[in-house]
Amino acid sequence: MTNHHINNKTKKRIREIKGDRCEDCGKENGPVDNPNERLQIHHRKPRWKGGPNRISNLRLLCKECHDKAHREYHKQKLKYIKKLYEELVGSRQYGKC
Repeated sequence: MTNHHINNKTKKRIREIKGDRCEDCGKENGPVDNPNERLQIHHRKPRWKGGPNRISNLRLLCKECHDKAHREYHKQKLKYIKKLYEELVGSRQYGKC
């Protein structure tokens, strides 16, 4: 998993502020030696929509809640791409190149 270059100071600070529990389901942070049980940092506003690495845009989620959040983002992104495609086709400029 990539963290989109969130610096260590920000990672430490968000864990201090948010605590050691998933913000969605309340699951506690897992052991350091098990990355799949550790809380993960998630962007509220996705990076693909211009979401920054500011603490106000970051959340701590367990793996299950993080995966669920990304499934929702992928649905949103697909909907956005479909809309752009329909606008392009509807503009009547598509295919005139």
